[in-house]
Amino acid sequence: MAHSITLAIATLGYASAPLPPLNAAIALSILFLGPEIVRAWRGESSFTIRHPWVVAFSFGLLHGFGFASGLTTMGLPKAEIPLALLLFNVGVEMGQVSFVALIILLERSFRMLEVRWPRLVERLPGYAVGTLGAYWTIQRTFILLGGTR
Repeated sequence: MAHSITLAIATLGYASAPLPPLNAAIALSILFLGPEIVRAWRGESSFTIRHPWVVAFSFGLLHGFGFASGLTTMGLPKAEIPLALLLFNVGVEMGQVSFVALIILLERSFRMLEVRWPRLVERLPGYAVGTLGAYWTIQRTFILLGGTR
């Protein structure tokens, strides 16, 4: 929902965000999830764990600007933008719902089949999110500060 708001606002030209800081902030939001996943495994609590919708909505607003930057750089004629915005957003939503459905189906299948993963394999997704988020944050911050790609 949140990314749809900023996607529409930015694509229709009512707001914008400079790309280098936006990319760094999006990467930081991904990095943020890694430690939160680890906290949840440990049974710890945090604002994110207690109120995931607040964090998801906030990050969604941020990511909507990122989606808009991709859509607006396509150079579409003004008359085509509303339809492109609608179809792009529907595509993003379908992709997200499909991904979540796949993960839920896999998780339930593994539970029904009583698949027991080694602890390292169970922990891999959380650490992968954190590691990739850290890499992207460092890379995009370097670019933001004037480094080369």
